[in-house]
Amino acid sequence: MNRTDIGRETFSFVIDKAVDRLDSTDNKRKYYLKIADLVGMIPMKEFSKENMDKVKAAINDDDNRWFRLIDQVMDDTDPTVRKRTLMTMGYETFLNGTTTIRKSREKYGCNVPWLILFDPTQACNMHCKGCWSGTYGHKSNLTFDDMDRIVTQGKELGTHLYFMTGGEPLVRKKEILKLM
Repeated sequence: MNRTDIGRETFSFVIDKAVDRLDSTDNKRKYYLKIADLVGMIPMKEFSKENMDKVKAAINDDDNRWFRLIDQVMDDTDPTVRKRTLMTMGYETFLNGTTTIRKSREKYGCNVPWLILFDPTQACNMHCKGCWSGTYGHKSNLTFDDMDRIVTQGKELGTHLYFMTGGEPLVRKKEILKLM
């Protein structure tokens, strides 16, 4: 087992235990603050005291939309989807991805993004007033091979988060699910 696999397994174990505890606690805010303290101990510049103080302020702010969103997602998301999302966002994108991205930036002398945005299609079936998307029809599409190449090359550079726009990406639902 290599270092990445060990890191992934460790992070997965920690996520399982943290979510189990979160599901059984009455004071989620206090638990989120504990998690923030633990994350702040990771020796990465993203987890500086200043950044972690901002995170804690957001957790303590009843009106913070990001905290409310995270709390709602934790409550309302299927446990399997929640685990995969936490693994993708927490480990693949942030911990492992950040390290790989830094190495790729140095190796290739360019900015490697932490998020790749792409349009699988410009087609749309929604016909919203004022929107340009549906006017292109189904002619302007990336092939499945092109989408696969974007994701494969991105992952090799350390990017594990993809945001699909368009048109309406779900016009290509079968191919997107296959890509996932």
